[in-house]
Amino acid sequence: MKKYYLILLAILLVLTAGCNLARDPQTLIHEPQTLTAAEITKTDPVTTDPQATPQTTPVDNDNIPPANISFLTDAAFSTTRTISQLSSEFKDAYARISLDLLKKTMEAGKSTVISPISVLTDIGLTTNGARGKTQTTMLEWISPGLSIDALNDQLFSLRERLEKGGESTFVETDGIFLTCREDFKVNAEFLALVKDTYRAQIAQVDFTDQGIIKSLNNWMSDSTNKLIPEVLKSGDVDINTVMLLVNAVCFDAEWEEAFPTSGKLTFHSTSGDKSVKMMMSTEHSFIRGDNETGFIKEYKGGQFGFAALLPREGLSITDYVNGLDGNTFLRLISEQQTNTIVKLALPEFSCETSADLRTLLETLGLEEIFSDGADFSGLGHMDDGNGVGLGKAWHRTKLEVCETGTKAGSVSVISATASATEPPGTERLVFNRPFVFSIIELNTGLPVFIGICDL
Repeated sequence: MKKYYLILLAILLVLTAGCNLARDPQTLIHEPQTLTAAEITKTDPVTTDPQATPQTTPVDNDNIPPANISFLTDAAFSTTRTISQLSSEFKDAYARISLDLLKKTMEAGKSTVISPISVLTDIGLTTNGARGKTQTTMLEWISPGLSIDALNDQLFSLRERLEKGGESTFVETDGIFLTCREDFKVNAEFLALVKDTYRAQIAQVDFTDQGIIKSLNNWMSDSTNKLIPEVLKSGDVDINTVMLLVNAVCFDAEWEEAFPTSGKLTFHSTSGDKSVKMMMSTEHSFIRGDNETGFIKEYKGGQFGFAALLPREGLSITDYVNGLDGNTFLRLISEQQTNTIVKLALPEFSCETSADLRTLLETLGLEEIFSDGADFSGLGHMDDGNGVGLGKAWHRTKLEVCETGTKAGSVSVISATASATEPPGTERLVFNRPFVFSIIELNTGLPVFIGICDL
């Protein structure tokens, strides 16, 4: 039996930094074309012999105009759902998955960053299209005993909290892109649910159009404030692609208190010593664990914070991360001391990670959902009786750090007044070797971005 492929896409991204962090939050929100179903321009039906060789999209270049994307939903969003408390089981599962993703994406000698909220949300979208054993496998992988209703409730509630960040801007955008092939029938209940729970923008496209890659990349670029200009490449979609499920995340925040000084210091990376710009400040958050020290620095609005954990001397970043689990991470965040004077030095940096999300999920135990026997009949069906299965999947994240806003950092030796007398109990935190960083939601301690800085 031939299978038509649904491509799962988790694009995630972040944020801003450097030049202009004080933008109007509305500039981060992509306003889609709003066309009702009746207003969509009818295109010629795209049909093909199911046994024919798939057509691949020709190489995309500036001479190929973008293809049309017909949005079936309007810009307004309303929901019947209410916000619930996040359960301890969900928070534990979220933290476990976050650390598992970090362990599988880290590479020796390289910085890395991922967005657990983006990956988990895209998995949530896809789980709603699974049926039977396939859906059970996905739910059990997230948290034993979890129901689909509970998953939707918790992801909805978490998103609502994150998007009410006050002076910090967190924007999450979901998109469901459907083929215009007449022989694919999408499940209307699935579309209604993802629109109500995930605010999904639903659109119809021709995956064989030469300009579709450019159009989809433009949509994702707009949804991430231009930080992720390209995810898809020529050949990533074709006649057998019937659906794309996309999640995009954009985060933009300024520090509650900017770093007042900076200087050049040495960072002892895995690949060797290098001189880097270090941002310096006095903080009052201190974390001490068995194998690490760290701190949390708040962003404006008081909902998000930047947390960094520096492994003890002699413990490599790889060994440290492999020994760190979700429960330990949450405990370290919750047990921060706020009455300690901390002399901090943190490097200014940026990092970007592109990952094969399919391979990543398979190595974490979800091989079954990509198999021929997986049941995704909840997404839709083909007129000829053939099934719909998962195909490719991508994840890309970028993080930028500067003295005034959104950061991830590793700190080096602090170049302050070495001769100054410090009050009793003062701690020095010099992030001058590889460390773990994250952007966390302060009330729960859950990371929306997590990574490793190894300059």
